[in-house]
Amino acid sequence: MSILTPHRRLSGPATARRRPSSRGYQLLQKTSVQQAIQAAQEARSERTKIDQDWVIKRLVGVYEASMEARPVLDKNGAEKGFTFNPTAANRALELIGKHKGMFIDRKLIGLKNIEDMTEDELVALLGENGFEGDHSLAGTEPAGNA
Repeated sequence: MSILTPHRRLSGPATARRRPSSRGYQLLQKTSVQQAIQAAQEARSERTKIDQDWVIKRLVGVYEASMEARPVLDKNGAEKGFTFNPTAANRALELIGKHKGMFIDRKLIGLKNIEDMTEDELVALLGENGFEGDHSLAGTEPAGNA
């Protein structure tokens, strides 16, 4: 069977290099491809007149319209209260906040008790300049060790 026979199944590193996902990743690492994508995105934005300002203005409009109180009528047409759309308002605020970088996903991974850390780990944690807070206790012994 030759390598061109459709019934033959390839495996190993040569196959991995031919997979569309790996080839796409390799292409995206090239500066020329990144520049071409950027240019195409800018051309589309210019053509459609949709940019970040346009999107933010629309999100603000969604928020304002969603927060507007609308009367709720009973079956006789009499007002019995007001309603608004808090879900749409919250989603608009969330998208605006994400765009502005207001929300940062923080994860605490592998926290150690400070007493179990080595000196190198403490230096890495505090940075090169060390502790820059209140130095009033510097040089004193911890309570109970006097």
